[in-house]
Amino acid sequence: MNPYADTGFLCSVYTPDANTTKALAAMQRLKEPLAFTWLHQF
Repeated sequence: MNPYADTGFLCSVYTPDANTTKALAAMQRLKEPLAFTWLHQF
């Protein structure tokens, strides 16, 4: 199963906010790349 991130998670990864620390820690624990769809680009 591929991991999937919603836009709120991605915003926390790329733009500093209250959840950035947790989001970055979650990204470091991933063993597979996140799925990225056309909806994320939108």
